[in-house]
This record gives sequence, C-alpha cells and structure tokens, in this order.
Amino acid sequence: MEILLQGAPAHYLTRVLRVVPGQSVVLFNGDGCDYASEIVRPGKKDVLTRVLGRVPARPESPLRITLVQALSLGEWLGLDRQGPRLVLEPGADSALTRISLEDKVALLVGPEGGFSDSELALMRLHGVQAARLGPRILCIETAGPAAIAILQALAGDFR
Repeated sequence: MEILLQGAPAHYLTRVLRVVPGQSVVLFNGDGCDYASEIVRPGKKDVLTRVLGRVPARPESPLRITLVQALSLGEWLGLDRQGPRLVLEPGADSALTRISLEDKVALLVGPEGGFSDSELALMRLHGVQAARLGPRILCIETAGPAAIAILQALAGDFR
C-alpha cells in the first residue's frame, strides 16, 4: 500500500530529516501500531511512501525535558581537547555504551534533522567520535539529557 503525505509531515520529512528514495521510515496513525515504510518519492509539497509491514507501537516516554543549546560547531570544535569529543549521530557505527570514558567528555547534540555529511566529515578531521543512542532518533530537547544520563551511568554516578 502506498500513502501520500502532505503538509507538515511532508515538510518535516523533506526539509528537516532530508529523506531520500528507499530510506526507511516508520509511520503511525494512532491505532496502536507502527507501520514500517520506505520513501518512494520525496517532493517539495508531498512525499510518497510505501508501507512494508505493521508492528506494535513502541510508546514514547511521558517525561518532558527542555534543553537549551547554543554553541556553534566552530566554537565546539575549539573547546579544550581533554577527554573524548562525541557527536550523537543515529547512523554511527558505535553505540554510546561502547565509548571508552575518561574524566571529561565533550558532547555535541546536532540540530533537528542531523548534521550534513560535510559537517560530519569536518568533525572526524578534528578527532570527534560519532556515537548512537539506540534505535530511536530523539528530539534535540531530549537527546542531550539522555546521553548525559547514559554517560553518568556508565561512569558509575548512579551507584
């Protein structure tokens, strides 16, 4: 089955997430299920998707957290290099739980929609390591606190 998305959902997929044909997405309609889908054709005003299957929905956390972030990439790359510098990237090879910790960690949470390929390449040139949180892409407001909690737990802060 194919579904044509228009309006705000189409804008979010094309302008924020920058989807491409063949990319996997999950659709939902409030019926308690998620629908594994792929992008068929992203357009300026609509996005054509193909539903591949139905799975039980994974409910989101009811906890709401606000995080204010205001640091340019250039300023962040110029920070003190003590300890690993990490960027949260959903497609990263390493999970955040596999990162070797030191006393200090510099953590960069990207803009909504993620970093461009050229920005990620620039970070790699500066020794920044990419790490993923898990199977979900979190909002910018929640990704930072979630990553900090994971790092603190790994460091033994919650014993």
